[in-house]
Amino acid sequence: MFYQLKFFSPSASDAAIATQAGIIVGAKMAAQVCTGMLWGQLADSEWGGRKTVLMIGLLSSGLACVGYGFSKSFVSAVGWQIFGGAMSNNVGITRCVVAELNPEKCYRTRALLLLPLFASAGMLSGPLVGGLLSSHTGNGSLKAYPYAPPNFFIAAIYAIAATGVFFGLEETLESLQHNTEGSFGWRIWTKTKQLLFKGNKDDHAYAAVDSGDSPMVELAPPRTSASLLGDVPKRKAKLPFHRIWTFNVLCTMLAHFIIAGHLSTFSNLWAIFLSTPVEAPENQNPPLHFNGGLGMQPRDVGFAMSILGAIGVVLQMAIYPMFNDRFGTIKIWRGAL
Repeated sequence: MFYQLKFFSPSASDAAIATQAGIIVGAKMAAQVCTGMLWGQLADSEWGGRKTVLMIGLLSSGLACVGYGFSKSFVSAVGWQIFGGAMSNNVGITRCVVAELNPEKCYRTRALLLLPLFASAGMLSGPLVGGLLSSHTGNGSLKAYPYAPPNFFIAAIYAIAATGVFFGLEETLESLQHNTEGSFGWRIWTKTKQLLFKGNKDDHAYAAVDSGDSPMVELAPPRTSASLLGDVPKRKAKLPFHRIWTFNVLCTMLAHFIIAGHLSTFSNLWAIFLSTPVEAPENQNPPLHFNGGLGMQPRDVGFAMSILGAIGVVLQMAIYPMFNDRFGTIKIWRGAL
């Protein structure tokens, strides 16, 4: 990000670049905060559903990556980040879908633990891809957009994920599982498909039934409307919004706010520190007061940041299970805080 912002404004100081990087990251997070509840309500309603909201989030994130790669100014980059944050709530919806696909508590816990493992794997591979595909000057037709290739690659990953969700994921919202028409978005897709391919439908006609000596089949008595309604589960009553804010929920949200704020701030500052040019020795007063950074190139920054992802994978696969079995989740969480 440091070199891309430097590409936007070569005359900007290192302090201004660091401020702009914080604004870009904060703008996306702020947009997610403003629209997260709205996407959650749409995911809980029959007009949307989990699958529709997840599809919109993946496609919007891919489009935002393409626009960010073609940005040539700081304002344009911020605008695409706001668009990507406002139109997606992928993390929350993914956790909800994983929990609903595993109704049993023991399997649900194991499934949810896979999410941070894959996040660490993304932190391992993502910086490598960004460092290897980006360049200062660019080449060929993308010379004017040297940082577009890694964003294209990420957009392709989003497109593959959206395709997998569309064809392979079943709707987990209970009220839509027994609805033959599906959500509002699915009904629009069905109507569009019928209009486009209505001329390819096979003609149907009645045919005479052979009334020869066929054995008599005893028909079951017709089912009453009461029995038919009994097959559909009753819709669960929704908890009022003001009753959600219990003491445990507020404490959990506060703890998550502290952890997420620390991790996002550290990753942003770490990338800036690795990219910032080295300051002259006379302007440095280590260890508490110093200027400049390590002056690494984009490829070296990608390798350095991928080390954090590799450490996370090792910790979650080897160290965390042993500590979790010995101390439990709550004690580990308190210790981490």
